[in-house]
Amino acid sequence: MENNWIPSKLSDVVDIHTGKVSVDEAKLADYISTDNLIPDFGGVIAAVKMPATGKVTNYKIGDVLFSNIRTYFKKLWLANKNGTCSNDVIVFRPKNGIQSEYIYHLLMNQEFIEYTVKTSKGTKMPRGDKEAIMKYEFFLAPKPERINIGNSLICYKDKIEINHQINQTLEQMAQALFKSWFVDFDPVIDNALDAGNSIPEDLQAKVEQRKAVKADNKLKPLPDEIRQLFPSEFEESELGWVPKGWEVSELGEFIKFANGKAMKSSDEGVYPIYGANGIIGKTSEVKFRNAIIVGRVGAYCGAIEYCRDDFWASDNTIVATSKESEKNIPYILYQLKYLNLNQYAGGAAQPLLNQTTLNKLKVSLPDVECSTCFNNIVDDILLKNVENNKQTVSLSKLRDTVLPKLISGELQIN
Repeated sequence: MENNWIPSKLSDVVDIHTGKVSVDEAKLADYISTDNLIPDFGGVIAAVKMPATGKVTNYKIGDVLFSNIRTYFKKLWLANKNGTCSNDVIVFRPKNGIQSEYIYHLLMNQEFIEYTVKTSKGTKMPRGDKEAIMKYEFFLAPKPERINIGNSLICYKDKIEINHQINQTLEQMAQALFKSWFVDFDPVIDNALDAGNSIPEDLQAKVEQRKAVKADNKLKPLPDEIRQLFPSEFEESELGWVPKGWEVSELGEFIKFANGKAMKSSDEGVYPIYGANGIIGKTSEVKFRNAIIVGRVGAYCGAIEYCRDDFWASDNTIVATSKESEKNIPYILYQLKYLNLNQYAGGAAQPLLNQTTLNKLKVSLPDVECSTCFNNIVDDILLKNVENNKQTVSLSKLRDTVLPKLISGELQIN
């Protein structure tokens, strides 16, 4: 480290901005909360909700937003627009002469994250201590080096955020296709209208919605070979009106559910251990592959993850696989997501899902040809999603190797 690196505290380079505005002045598209900040410095995704009343904190371009709940989740974002955020998000505003990109990477350093965890308050929902955070000590690089650090690392941030945005779009596409085909029955309604067949009164609201969409001329019609996979009539079932010929089936008839098993994380492990809310460690052993992980207990009961490769599942999860062919995994995945499994949890002290309940849930099951078509389309989407995630992991590892060396001055860029 050069002698011109100055011992500093975070309060020397940033202020915590606390300006408030009414929720009435806030826009959902620009709202940031702990829910739509992505863990592991992944940036943000679009918010789906915001407070109905009260005040929220405003932020501007160049501010660095940091989730102050469970700081070990590493939720950090460099604002590229103006907007508002929840009161559980800290808005760091760089002082004059301090580059936003430098502050962003200074706070991304694992040393800072560990410091916030160590000084947090609370047990069930630990929050960072703002007073302690502002006392975080580091060596401040001279301005030319700060610029180099920011510029050299920002490409990682941009690519990782782009990957997350692409994956969010892909996920929305898959969910929209499932809902259109297997919930709203759009192709069946289209076929019925074209054939002049009667449609049950209970489905008339969907019919009118479908007519409005088609009249807008923005809807790309399904190819004939796909339309032909759907019937043109409905029939009554114990679940209400369903496409003619589709069976009502219990999930246990085509899905195999299995409880995960506790496994200690290993430093030498290469396979992920999935908990109720994502990866919680690594192991050298494999129990599942190309399967769906469902949170079984606690706050993330009913949460769903998908892993295409080898993995282990912890004892607070249930793993779903196909009883027939793993090629049916895409249909199973989005069927489980649509069912919102948390609503079927029991338990007095905390939510709890069990295999018996899941096995007995009933759905209308499409023809094999129809589900196969869906599987083929969505499997390509899932594959792109997996490839983007792998690239993100590689980029993150490279960034995490270089970043602390740059921040500490061990590595310098000419």
